Amino acid sequence: MEKFQDLILKDLPINPQVAMKVLHLQDDNFQISFKDLEAIVSVDPALTARLLKISNSALYARQREITNLQQALTLLGFNTIKSLVLLVSASNIFGRPGGNRTYEIYLWKHLLITAFCARHLAVKKSMESRKDDAFIAGLLHDIGRIIMSNSLPEKNARFLRELRAGGTEMLELEENIFGYTHQEAGKFVLGKWNFPDELVDCAQQHHSPNITSKHKAMVIVVGLANIYSKIIMEETPGAEDMRLKEFYIKSLNLSPEEDAYYTGDYRKDLEEDELYKTSAVLL
Repeated sequence: MEKFQDLILKDLPINPQVAMKVLHLQDDNFQISFKDLEAIVSVDPALTARLLKISNSALYARQREITNLQQALTLLGFNTIKSLVLLVSASNIFGRPGGNRTYEIYLWKHLLITAFCARHLAVKKSMESRKDDAFIAGLLHDIGRIIMSNSLPEKNARFLRELRAGGTEMLELEENIFGYTHQEAGKFVLGKWNFPDELVDCAQQHHSPNITSKHKAMVIVVGLANIYSKIIMEETPGAEDMRLKEFYIKSLNLSPEEDAYYTGDYRKDLEEDELYKTSAVLL
C-alpha cells in the first residue's frame, strides 16, 4: 500500500482550494453566498478568465459582452456559476503532458453524464435538496481512473487494451495490472484533499453491492448514474454492472418506465441542456 500511495502522490494535482471552498457554499442565504462566491473565484485569475469566456460563448450569448465576474454571476445565476467553477476545476486535472487524449475525452464525457444523471435521479427520487451534492459526487466518482492514467500511463495503456478485449471485469483487471482499483485510488485522493466523507464514499463504493457508508442513498444514486452513463455512451455493461443495476433500481424504487427513460430518451434531453453543452467542450 505504501508503494501505491507513493505513486499516487507523485502525480497528485494541487489541492483544488477554490473548488473546495465553493463546495461549502450554500444557496439558502442567497445574498451572502453570492458575495462569497464572487470573492472566492476572483482570487483565481485563470479561473475567472475561463468563466468569462464561457459566459460570452454562443451558448450564453447576450446582447452585451460580459466583462466581469459580477456580471456573469448576475446573468447566469449562482447555481450555474457554482457548477461551472466545479466543472472547470475538475477539467484542470486532465491535460497532463503525454496523456492519452482520447481516453481523457472519453473519461470527461463519462464523468459529465454521470454527474448530470445523478442530479436528475436525485430530483426524481425525492432528494431534490441534495441535487447539487449528487452532481458533484458524480463528477468526482471516477477521479481514481484519472490519477491512475496520469501516474502509470504504460500500465493504463495495457489496462485499456485488455479491457477492450473483454473477458475480465474492470475492477479485477485493475487489481491484476495496477495492484489496486480506481475506487481505492479515488478514496485516497479525495481523502488527501480533505473532501467531505460523502464524496470519498461515493468514489470508494460506487461499484459495491455491500455499501457500508452512512451516505448509502447518495452512493446508490451515483452508482446507478455511473451505469446509465455507460449505456448512454453505448457501452455494453459487464455482468457485474447489470447485477448492480438491478440492485440500485430496487433500492431507489425506480419503475420500469423510469429505467427505460434513462436508457433511452434521457440522452436527448441531456444533449439539449445548455450547461451540459458548455461542459462538454471544457476539456
